[in-house]
Amino acid sequence: MAATWGETTFGCAERSGRRIDTLNTMRDSIERAGFVDIHEKLYKWPIGAWARDKQLKEAGSLNYRMWSAGLEGWGMWLLTKFGAPTPWPPEQVQAYVGKIRTELKSPHVHAYQRA
Repeated sequence: MAATWGETTFGCAERSGRRIDTLNTMRDSIERAGFVDIHEKLYKWPIGAWARDKQLKEAGSLNYRMWSAGLEGWGMWLLTKFGAPTPWPPEQVQAYVGKIRTELKSPHVHAYQRA
């Protein structure tokens, strides 16, 4: 379930006309604005407290809380308006979000986001 979140929400956002993959487009936007000598460094930020490193474990725990709090709001807006093949009913979004929260909380799921 959690593995489908990115693809599902990116598609919905694109259909809405408001892309949310800014990490992939930010450098080009900064260059088009006239900036030069741009240095970019990407990080993998854990979602959940599964990392062995103490700092990453703490960051992952905080990141899980952020994701857990935001999933339903993001999903409701995107999926009930722009879900494919048709908009999803709210009950389906809630069930989907619930499964994702459960997966992300599991220490066996090593989810992360790029930042």
